[in-house]
This record gives sequence, C-alpha cells and structure tokens, in this order.
Amino acid sequence: MEDTGHQDVSPCLFPLTDSTAAQKMLTEDAFQDAQQKQQMKLEDNNCLLAELIHIEQDLREKLRIQEERQRELERKRQEDNRQRWRSLCFLILNQRTAKEIRQGKTTLRFIFADDELSRREADHG
Repeated sequence: MEDTGHQDVSPCLFPLTDSTAAQKMLTEDAFQDAQQKQQMKLEDNNCLLAELIHIEQDLREKLRIQEERQRELERKRQEDNRQRWRSLCFLILNQRTAKEIRQGKTTLRFIFADDELSRREADHG
C-alpha cells in the first residue's frame, strides 16, 4: 500500500474484520463453556453415584436385618415345635401310665414285688 499520510481507520470502522482473532476468541470461550458444562455434569454424576451407593448400602443393611429376623423367627418356631412335641410326649406318657394304673393295680403291684424280690436276691446272693 502506498503511504498517503493518512492513518488506516479500517480497524475502527470494521473491528471484526480481523476474523481469525475473533474466531479464536469465540473458540476459547466455547471451549471454556464446554469444559465448565462438562465439569458440572461430572460433579452431578458424582453426586448421583454417591447417592446410589448410599441407597445400595441402606438396602443391603435392611436385607441383612430382614434375613436375621427370618433366621430368628425360624429358630423360635423350631424351638416352639420341639417344646410342643415334648409336651405332647409327656401328656401321652402320663395318659398311658394313668390308664395302666386304672386297668390293673394288681399288675403294677406284681411288678413292684418282682423288683423288690430281685433286689433282695441280689443282696443275699
């Protein structure tokens, strides 16, 4: 260009004519915005992940407690059943004994007499 002595006023009249600098500025701003958005998403994801981990721990603890209760209920049920069987067996034995005593007191006397005789023979034997 030739030097006319006048100052070049094109940057003042057309400030965006330097398109590479403007594009570079826009690209950097867009990059920073994208990076900031990505960082926010990452933080949100980390918060959600932490919340999911907490929920999972709570569920596992509730499941453990529920299983423990089930085992305790099963143990109690088995113990109650054993106690019922003992009571039933005792009742049956008492009924048989009472029936035998009512039916034949003499038979019972003979059994006791035989036992006493056996002991005397063993003592003198």
